[in-house]
Amino acid sequence: NPVISNLYSVVGTDANGCINTDQADIIVNPTPVVNAGLDQIVCIGASVTLAGSGTSTYSWNNGITNNVAFTPSLGTVTYTVTGTSIEGCITTDDVVVTVILCQLSLQEMMLLFVKNQL
Repeated sequence: NPVISNLYSVVGTDANGCINTDQADIIVNPTPVVNAGLDQIVCIGASVTLAGSGTSTYSWNNGITNNVAFTPSLGTVTYTVTGTSIEGCITTDDVVVTVILCQLSLQEMMLLFVKNQL
């Protein structure tokens, strides 16, 4: 596996002594760097949006869609994004989302209750 782009040549000789050459220009693309974002700690019920960056396309595990909000369950989950560059090179990165129980003040609980009743 070449590590740098280069023009490679090959010379071949057949059984009759005939010689022929050919060349191949091998382009080595840089390894892409995908970024899954910063680890997050959120209160239960909060929505989270994971958005990969650094490559052309993004595919998340656990059924997550790039840049689409979802509401994770209580606990800690590591989400992995697979990024693909326009050249077809693939790389991954992880982000940890921790969902915790948060204590709300009485006023905050009342506002949340009223909001959910609308």
